Amino acid sequence: MRIIAFYSPKGGVGKTAAAVNTAYLASRDNLRTLLWDLDPQGASSFYLAGAEPVKGRKLSKLLEGKSPIARFIHEDVYPNLDFIPAHSSFRNFDIKLEQEHGGSALKDLLAPLSEDTSLVILDCPPTLSRLTEQVLDVADKVYVPVVPTWLSLNSWDQLKEFVKDKKLGVKKLRPFFSMVDRRKNLHRDVLARDAE
Repeated sequence: MRIIAFYSPKGGVGKTAAAVNTAYLASRDNLRTLLWDLDPQGASSFYLAGAEPVKGRKLSKLLEGKSPIARFIHEDVYPNLDFIPAHSSFRNFDIKLEQEHGGSALKDLLAPLSEDTSLVILDCPPTLSRLTEQVLDVADKVYVPVVPTWLSLNSWDQLKEFVKDKKLGVKKLRPFFSMVDRRKNLHRDVLARDAE
C-alpha cells in the first residue's frame, strides 16, 4: 500500500482539488484507492458527495479503538474509490493523537487497510501541527501545491525548513505549481524565475 498526501501550510492553493482528482484518476486506472478527508472543513467530502451531505463519524471512537477504521469508510463512491469523509471532530485530531497514541498513531490507523487498498490519499488541513508531522512521516510522497506568488513560495520555504528541523525527509516533498494564471505578470515572473 502506498500513501501520498496533499499538503500545504497555506490554504486556498488547490490541494483538495488535486487530491480528489488524483484519487479519481488512480481509481480509473484500477488502483483500489482510499481518499481520507482529514480537513474538518470537509471540502473533499463535498466534492465526492455533491449536494447530498455525507455524515462523517466522530474521531474519538476510532482513536480509542472502539470502532475499526472500516466503519468510517464509504465504499465505492466511484468504482475502486472509497473515502473517509471529514467530521467536525477532526479539528481536535492533533490533541487526540497525542492523548491516545503518541508518535505512530496515523501509521497504526492506516495499517489495517493494507490488504484491500493499493493507494491511500490524505487530503490535509493547512496547519503546521502534530497531525502534519505524522502525515509527513507516514506518507511515501507529499505533494505540495504552490501558487506562483511570493506568499505561497514563502510558505513552501517554511515547510522545507520545518521538515528539515523535524527530520521528516525533505526528499519526499513534491512541489507543483497550482492555480496558474498566465495573464498575471506575477505568475509569469515566478514561473520564469523557477525555470532558470
